[in-house]
Amino acid sequence: MKHSKIALAVFGACASLSVLADSSNVEIYGKINTSVESIGANGASPGLQYTGFVVQPGSGTSVTASPVTIGGQSTASRIRVTDNASYLGFKGREDLGDGLEAIWQIESAISPDGTGEGTNNIDSDGTRTSNSSTKLGSSTTFVGLKSDDFGQVRLGHLPVYYHEHLFVADLAGGKSSIAMTTMGLFNNPGEQFLTFLAPVSTTGAGGSSVYLGGRMDNVLEYTTPKFSGFQFRALYATKENKDAKGLDDYTWALHGGYNSGPFAMGLDYIERHDGPTVITGNALEPGTAASGSLGSILGSSLASAGVKLPLDPNGTAISPSVLNGSKLGAGNHSKQTGIKLSMSYLFDGSTRIGFIVERIKYNASPNAALQQAVNTSRLLGKEVNLSPSRTAWAITASHTWGKNNVFATYGRAGNLSSTKDTGTQYLGLAYAYDLSKRTTLYASYSQFKNKQNAAYNFFINGRAPGVDYSGNNSSTFTTARGSDPRSIQIGIQHTF
Repeated sequence: MKHSKIALAVFGACASLSVLADSSNVEIYGKINTSVESIGANGASPGLQYTGFVVQPGSGTSVTASPVTIGGQSTASRIRVTDNASYLGFKGREDLGDGLEAIWQIESAISPDGTGEGTNNIDSDGTRTSNSSTKLGSSTTFVGLKSDDFGQVRLGHLPVYYHEHLFVADLAGGKSSIAMTTMGLFNNPGEQFLTFLAPVSTTGAGGSSVYLGGRMDNVLEYTTPKFSGFQFRALYATKENKDAKGLDDYTWALHGGYNSGPFAMGLDYIERHDGPTVITGNALEPGTAASGSLGSILGSSLASAGVKLPLDPNGTAISPSVLNGSKLGAGNHSKQTGIKLSMSYLFDGSTRIGFIVERIKYNASPNAALQQAVNTSRLLGKEVNLSPSRTAWAITASHTWGKNNVFATYGRAGNLSSTKDTGTQYLGLAYAYDLSKRTTLYASYSQFKNKQNAAYNFFINGRAPGVDYSGNNSSTFTTARGSDPRSIQIGIQHTF
């Protein structure tokens, strides 16, 4: 018996050593970034009044009774402890011989402020932030192969047309709160809305923002080796959501980068099919959901088909693909495209000046029934733009001396075409002091100046459901149409 116990102990020890040997290439890493923040948004545009089909929150019924006022309230300033994109990850590699490696990574958002909710994760459909993003693998997670001669292949939950411009021209995100970087300015048209024709079960009294790209599910990615400073990447998010009505939601994207000496540049392109899109025009502008507008025409058509119609408080968003489930039939499709150029130059090894410019476009391809509704609205003198676009740009600057770092960013987004007053201006300033290579103290100030119909907001801890049907702000910080979000933070970041 004693010999058996000794043998078992020896076997267990050997097994433990074997596990340690096999796991010696596993790296545990992460970042904890928290701050004390003063945040608010003043100057909201007046509330919008509608008389028409409105889905009552929680009831699932539509009414046409008295007018409903939506929005119009600013967000009072408040003090909070904020998580700024903290995460915990595990990654590793295995040498397979002949210059080939197996690579893997499991990364998850964490919430050191105790909320249990992640902050910088876009849902797998690429359209909104997730309030349940601290689940395992919620951030960049993959398995793949890497070769010095042939490049790298990865499969998993990966960033697609997401934040490459930060590493080229907007370095503030690495040293301070990501809330003050340009992520809130790009990749979206600056609208928060209730999906115009979405089922009530997915809207309730909340909303979302059309966000182009993000960390997406079901991604196949190939990255080339580096050639004299150049490197290229191709990504494809597979067509797993194709349904019986012909909805075919897939995405592909390309990235080209150059980084050699003081100069860095990146060029990104994305094309998404049958995701949420945008239609603009005065047929959908605030306050025009009355006789002759596209909303009222579709409302009458869909009411007879038994489809609930929540009206859009900002008046510029519609997703024609959701009509595929109604009696109007299938055949509605859409396409989003985006192209973004970023570049920077490092002067004297300490001062970097950067520039970013992006153009996004939304293309709706309606079926005959929806096209007829659009044509009717146009005949009644209302403008409907099925392919709106918008351009945004930013100038960035950073300077480092010793343990000190300063950052400044100024940017602008133009109006969404055919929809007036949907642009914004952005200013971000930050100072960071390196206590060590891994620990940084920082202070930052950032603000959007939204036009009357714009709803740009901070990418971190700013994107949230819109106002409810009583005109009240949601429980988390949000942007009322026309208000100007402002953030002041003092924080600490530690990487490991």
